[in-house]
Parts: sequence; C-alpha cells; structure tokens
Amino acid sequence: MLVAAVIGTVLLWRGPEARLRAGLERSGLSPEVAACAAEHMADALSIDQLRQLADLQRAGDTDDRETLERRMRALDDPQIVRVSARALTQCALGAVIDGI
Repeated sequence: MLVAAVIGTVLLWRGPEARLRAGLERSGLSPEVAACAAEHMADALSIDQLRQLADLQRAGDTDDRETLERRMRALDDPQIVRVSARALTQCALGAVIDGI
C-alpha cells in the first residue's frame, strides 16, 4: 500500500512537470531550456502551484512569453513568479554558457 502511494505521488508530480515543459516549449523556449526550467520549478513549487500553472496553459493563448508572464502574475502568487523567474534565468544563462 505504501508503494502504491509513493508511485501515485511520483506520477502526480511528473505529470505537471511534463505539461509545464511542453507549455514552455510552446512559448518559444528551446526544449533544453524548457526541460531545465520545468525540472527546477517542479522541485520548488507545490503540486497545487504546478496545477495552477497547468491551468494557465489549458486556458489557451499562452503561445507567447508576454501573455504567459501576464497570466502568471495574475495568479497573485509571488512564489510562482519568483521560482519561475529564477528557473528560467538560470536555465537560459546555462544554455548560453554551454553554447560558448
């Protein structure tokens, strides 16, 4: 029973991360930066916060960064904004440094 609970938790955790990664890619990020940012965000945000981000993508029209940023700020959750900004900055800078 404990094993089933752990597996269920892992599946719940990975589901939002995968959707977040896909949404970041649709917003114009490279697959590498999107995967990196989604991993960092999944580690730092709660399941509820990840679901809120997934809901933004389901609402549609998040295919550009400005719209996605505006909708993230509208969630009125400073932790989501802070964690997202940090993850995206770290991953984008890492990609630039790796490319040099």
